[in-house]
This record gives sequence, structure tokens and C-alpha cells, in this order.
Amino acid sequence: MPGVHALGGSAARALGAIREALSVADLSPGVSVTTEGAAASIAISIVVEYPHELQKVAGAVRNAVETAIETIVGMQVTSVDVTVKDVHQASDDTVADVDEADTPD
Repeated sequence: MPGVHALGGSAARALGAIREALSVADLSPGVSVTTEGAAASIAISIVVEYPHELQKVAGAVRNAVETAIETIVGMQVTSVDVTVKDVHQASDDTVADVDEADTPD
């Protein structure tokens, strides 16, 4: 989904990394589904990529989840709550390289 960097907040992603290291499957960090009969209520936490508009990304996620649950699973969706936990900038992934030849001794 354009604009979504990850599911869950940083704590959920950290726990997911620990579970992965311990070979414990965690297929849904940041996703909670509650069912009652043939109805489902979903809560999703996401990290949005900068400079995407938070409301547009959250709305797109909400629509995609609702459509997928109703189409694939065949359940009525009563609510999809999307929480934006963080905003990710590409610069968060890179470390500035310093050319040692240009640094004074």
C-alpha cells in the first residue's frame, strides 16, 4: 500500500524482531481482529512514509482492509480503526558517510 512503511509502532516491530530471532511466528504486528458472529472489528497501527498525507493513507488502508475482509473472508466489517503510530523518513535509514580523505588530521 503506497505510503505505509510498516505495521505497528516501534515497540511492536521490536517485539516482532525478537520473535523472529526466536523463530516464533508473529504474522500480524499492529493488527487486532475481534469477531462476534459473522461480524469483524479490526484495529490497525501503521507507520506512514513521509511525505504522504496521514489521513489519505489511513483512509486507503481502512478501505482496503474492509474490502478484503468482506470479499475474501465473507464477514461483515463493523469497524476498521487505523492508528498512525509514527512517520518514517528515508533519511532515518541512512547514515551520513564521511570521506576520511576530507577530514583533517
